Amino acid sequence: MLQRSIFLLAIVTVSIVASTGATLCGCSKDIALRLTNIYENGNTDFHYDYCENIGDGRGYTAGIAGFCTGTGDAWEVIQAYHKLTGGKDDFSSMDSVLKKDADNSDSSTSGLESYCKVWANLGKTSKQFQQVQDTIRDNLYYSPSQKLADQLGLKFDVSRGEMYDTGLQHGTDTDPDGLPSLINDTNAKFTSDQTGSSGSTLTINGHKVDEIVWLKKFIEVRVDDLKHPKEKDNQGGNTWAGDTYRTDSYMYMINAGTYMFGKSVKALDNDGKPIIDIALRLTNIYENGDTDFHYDYCEDIKDGRGFTAGIAGFCTGTGDAWEVIQAYHKLTGGEDDFSPMDSVLKKYAEEESESTSGLEDYCKVWEKLGKSDKKFQQAQESIRDKFYYTPSQEEADKLGLKFDITRGEMYDTGIQHGTSSDADGLPALIKYTNEKFTSDTTGDSGSTLNINGKKVDEIEWLKKFIEVRDDDLKNPKESYNQGGDAWADDTYRTISYTHMIDAGTYMFGKSVQALDNDGNSITVKCGKESSLRRRDANGRPIRRYRKLIKPSENPDIALRLTNIYENGDTDFHYDYCEDIKDGRGFTAGIAGFCTGTGDAWEVIQAYHKLTGGEDDFSPMDSVLKKYAEDGSDSTTGLEDYCSVWEKLGKNDVKFQQAQNTIRDENNLNPSQKLADEVGLKFGVSRGGQMYDTGIQMGAGDDADGLSSLIKYTNEEFTAEQEGDSVEESSSASPSSSASLSIVSEEIAEPSSSSRLSEIEIIRGVNLGGVFLIEPFIRPSLFDQFNSSDTSDTPVDEWTFSAALGKEEAKRQLEDHWDTFVTKDHLEALAENGINWIRIPVGYWAFNLTDDEPFVDGQLPYIERILGWAQETGLKVELDLHGAPGSQNGYDNSGHRVTPEWLHARINVDRTLDALRKMSLLAVEWEDVVYGIQVLNEPSRWKWPVADILEFYNEAYDLVRGITNDVYFMIHDTFLGPNDWSTLVSSNWTHALMDTHIYQMFDNYIITLNESAHINMVSTMAENVTRFDRTNIGVVVGEFSAATHDCTKYINGLGRGSRWEGTLEYVDHPLCPFESCSCTGDYGSDYTQFSDHYKRFLRRYIDAQLSIYDQELAGWFYWNFRTESAPEWDYLLGVEQGWIPKFPRTAIPKSIEEEVSATDLVSIASTLHLHSVIFIISLFICW
Repeated sequence: MLQRSIFLLAIVTVSIVASTGATLCGCSKDIALRLTNIYENGNTDFHYDYCENIGDGRGYTAGIAGFCTGTGDAWEVIQAYHKLTGGKDDFSSMDSVLKKDADNSDSSTSGLESYCKVWANLGKTSKQFQQVQDTIRDNLYYSPSQKLADQLGLKFDVSRGEMYDTGLQHGTDTDPDGLPSLINDTNAKFTSDQTGSSGSTLTINGHKVDEIVWLKKFIEVRVDDLKHPKEKDNQGGNTWAGDTYRTDSYMYMINAGTYMFGKSVKALDNDGKPIIDIALRLTNIYENGDTDFHYDYCEDIKDGRGFTAGIAGFCTGTGDAWEVIQAYHKLTGGEDDFSPMDSVLKKYAEEESESTSGLEDYCKVWEKLGKSDKKFQQAQESIRDKFYYTPSQEEADKLGLKFDITRGEMYDTGIQHGTSSDADGLPALIKYTNEKFTSDTTGDSGSTLNINGKKVDEIEWLKKFIEVRDDDLKNPKESYNQGGDAWADDTYRTISYTHMIDAGTYMFGKSVQALDNDGNSITVKCGKESSLRRRDANGRPIRRYRKLIKPSENPDIALRLTNIYENGDTDFHYDYCEDIKDGRGFTAGIAGFCTGTGDAWEVIQAYHKLTGGEDDFSPMDSVLKKYAEDGSDSTTGLEDYCSVWEKLGKNDVKFQQAQNTIRDENNLNPSQKLADEVGLKFGVSRGGQMYDTGIQMGAGDDADGLSSLIKYTNEEFTAEQEGDSVEESSSASPSSSASLSIVSEEIAEPSSSSRLSEIEIIRGVNLGGVFLIEPFIRPSLFDQFNSSDTSDTPVDEWTFSAALGKEEAKRQLEDHWDTFVTKDHLEALAENGINWIRIPVGYWAFNLTDDEPFVDGQLPYIERILGWAQETGLKVELDLHGAPGSQNGYDNSGHRVTPEWLHARINVDRTLDALRKMSLLAVEWEDVVYGIQVLNEPSRWKWPVADILEFYNEAYDLVRGITNDVYFMIHDTFLGPNDWSTLVSSNWTHALMDTHIYQMFDNYIITLNESAHINMVSTMAENVTRFDRTNIGVVVGEFSAATHDCTKYINGLGRGSRWEGTLEYVDHPLCPFESCSCTGDYGSDYTQFSDHYKRFLRRYIDAQLSIYDQELAGWFYWNFRTESAPEWDYLLGVEQGWIPKFPRTAIPKSIEEEVSATDLVSIASTLHLHSVIFIISLFICW
């Protein structure tokens, strides 16, 4: 099954005016390169480190443009790299083979065994190697394609981008399939003038030809060549024939009028990145002339502020440059190239001096570090945000600004005017602006601010703010800003923002462009990109062929487009409610549910089913039911209706779910069924019209309903009607793959599949301690603190991040995420018989608030692991391991604290939001993710079981609302198997119970000898295997080879062990020996393990696997690796032999005779007195 992803193009509709400059530059070039990169590599990122033999007869394919050893362009890259390294680098030993393969167009990879390893390493780490890839790409493909575009006189970005994309795929040489030949073939089609409306005219063979008309003809010629290539090397199979999605994508942009790349504002060359990046890059244009962040910029611009440098123009005379350098010192330990200048820099900062005396090496050092030192770049970003971005956004928050353009203007003003309280600073300008509003000021932006008690439209406020800022630029109030014309000439910044306002560009972001009811530009947000090269049905990677999913094919977009017409924007207003006086009573929610038409009553009934019938709507039921049945427009008796709807619509996930359900049942599903009957394929037909018409006119068969309108339309066709849509046809199969089934940010109709019934037994390993760090797995992360006061020592990820601060914590954690688990680890697991991995993740990877010390950023690393799992054939369980407020109070929840999870509804809602995003991730990686565990180890000692079951039911509804194609997995909450039925709902499908079985966290079991531990395996598993698994299977989600708690920090950092009697509430050693010591067989150095102990470990593991592997759905060993906990380290255990290389059902020889009579009596008595302990899932860190 191929990975399904939604790729977003950084393209938007702009006012179509012929460009005065005929070159792709700045962001336009970047967008053209990234568009082609989607088709080449599956996403917009430049994969300098990519390398593999994709079996296309061209040898190894590698890098940002698919450079091949068999075509010569890879050899060009390596020769250019040799020039930069002096010829002595890791490729040098392969030169003769590479030259030979390039000269002979040889597909062989013999003699290049280390080629991909070298390429991948340099692609990740060497700026020089990345630079030469850029250079050769431009020399061989980009520059020649743009030269041909210049010869033609092409002005539009979409035309010039198509030239580059064609050049990269077809080549830029003169062979019959090359770009020059395709241009000649296109030009030959024009034998007379061809007019058009694009505003740009070319001269082709002496004839005047509209540029877009020419481009459409060129694409026709290119498509024909893809299907019928002339060169023999390009013929055979359907590789090129199936590659027309590239041209489909460009045709889509043409049809949308996207002739120039940018964010609705050509002058700003915006590259369509997320809001914070766009705001920063817009200001970067005004500061530095382009969108790049010039960390290495430095000069004295003679403005009375000393040296100006870096990404935000940090000045030695204003103090912010000194702030950057101090931040850098913290990261380097204080000894770096700036250190000799510290006293001078500090003095100039304090005195606000413009002098540069004593700083002769300053710019040289700044430029060097700015180019190459990540820490110095990080320091600049930190200070920029601290002094400018964050304060500006705090001001925006105070005002209640909602639009990206308004918040972006706040940041830009903060950078230029400063965020301090002087008379020209951002706070003062906001104050002056607010004073202009002495009465309500209306507008049509849809966002209203409260200014001095007056209602003011946000965009009207922004226009007035820009007037105030313009006036301040021309007439600054502070004396040090007066004189000269530096500020007076700087109004191009406000002119630019005014231009965006006029274009209606209120929101930034990766986008699909549409029009709202007023004809303004509107951004419809959808989906995300994948990071993995796509593979064909046989598992082979596809070279340069990635189908672009058109925005209109996405159900989320269809829903949001209609939402624009219904509610004025793309947001789903679950909380909307009013009487719009249309004869239908109250109109409310995401689809305008009405009390007088009955659909509002259906929503409320659906909500009652989720709440059990007792909720805030219940007192109104009789009135609502009557008005629905009577078709009444009355609102009498419903005085609280809108206040209840608004409150629940904002905060209650169940109520939102009920609205989704009724919208889909009444409108989306019927409209799509009718679309299937007609055979519609295109999203614009299925979503843009069928769904939208169903919402407005109803999907029923009354005279004005959708069904009738389709009938009337069909009656208009009395003969065949041809068109150029290629695919739209009434003969299409109802099961067409064009149906609205592509998952985006919102919940789509879940797919139904039998794939889960075909799953083999789960033999898995946990990737614990990666995305939720635990002290016993990576003690080195916590040992760095070495505090003598243990009360302040971090004990979990929460306190770890709090102690370091977000910046340093993120730096250390990103290094940990990047290195602790590698592809080699997953390959080793797969080679040794593992077929699943369980990935524990904390909620903060999906839902983090500013007041929490955690850091996010895990998702790219999670997706990298998913990609590796796909490549190695491993299935994945995503495990939500930590919930807001902590579900158990242990460090394995991320926060060792008195748990507060179920004490606040907001914690549950945030948990469900994390699960929603996890579920969407699972759908995106549907060929990899086969299970979702909704929460790890929620403790029944902390929360009533009924409350946990309620959460499980909510989680089930949420997950199943998104996908039926994953196992729904729950933890047993430490209940014994006899009580598990209280945690399970009979209507669940494809569900698994997760139980954790350990023998070292109980004060009695830890005292058993080795033979008794082995016998205890079957005792503890007995009731587990007897559990009625009619509708739920059982998997042992955690177990290990350990029978002692000597492992460092296993009971929690700062706590002792039962084994040595140092754990709180344990008054004597509990090991089974007279002398109890955590050394030798029970220490952290496995090289000191005796052969006897290793044999015991093997027998103990075999005893567990003989049950978990044969009698249950499967198992997950905890953990894949550790730093110093041998019995918990699966890969070490395999290497050392105490874990079978290929897990098997090995039954150990009977060792009952080794158990002493005393042991048997002890076991028997314990079974009587502690039966619950034996049969529950014992938990970690008790």
